[in-house]
Amino acid sequence: MLFAELPHLWGQLSGRQRLAYLTIATYYLSGFSTALYLVFPYLYLWTGAQPANMRFAGFIMAVAPVGAIGTAIYVFAQRWFCDPPTERGLQWRGLMLKVACWPVFVAGSLLAIARMDLPYIPTAKRAVRRSFIRLAWPNLVLLAVFAVTVAHVIATRILTADAALDRSPEAIWGMALFASMPVVASLGALRAAWQSARPAPEGAWARIDVTRIGGSG
Repeated sequence: MLFAELPHLWGQLSGRQRLAYLTIATYYLSGFSTALYLVFPYLYLWTGAQPANMRFAGFIMAVAPVGAIGTAIYVFAQRWFCDPPTERGLQWRGLMLKVACWPVFVAGSLLAIARMDLPYIPTAKRAVRRSFIRLAWPNLVLLAVFAVTVAHVIATRILTADAALDRSPEAIWGMALFASMPVVASLGALRAAWQSARPAPEGAWARIDVTRIGGSG
């Protein structure tokens, strides 16, 4: 829509509509930002290069208000985007899957930028069996890279006392924390991929009271 439809309709939209469509489209660019955040800690842990020259404690103090405000906006906006009695909350499972599915967002964004025509595949209404490796390989690669990096850091600190990494313990712990967060999210994605390979015999809507949807209950 951003590259094919919006340019033709731009003159017919109001200012608020233009802003809405532009900001909605940025959601799918989260794959690139997540990939960038993935690279930063490994870049430091392997080479000692930092994306910013500041202490880890100072970074936490600067980013904490942004995270708190973003969370507050998310919780406040839920009144329009969910069924409060049954869906209200932080929805941490969805957040984990969003972080872990960054390769899907990157691939989709690149295909959209390249204007490649793909067939429309409707969302399955029943559980469909999928290959575990096909769904899980990006996160398996991430787990392997994380394990190798942790082994590298431990070996560097033990075997090379005067290494650059050894002189920055605060940065090491901070970057290791940043590297571990996507790994934790990937565990949720691996569980979802495992479940996709072994779908439950009952339908996805079997345990949901559909009479309550839309306030008709």
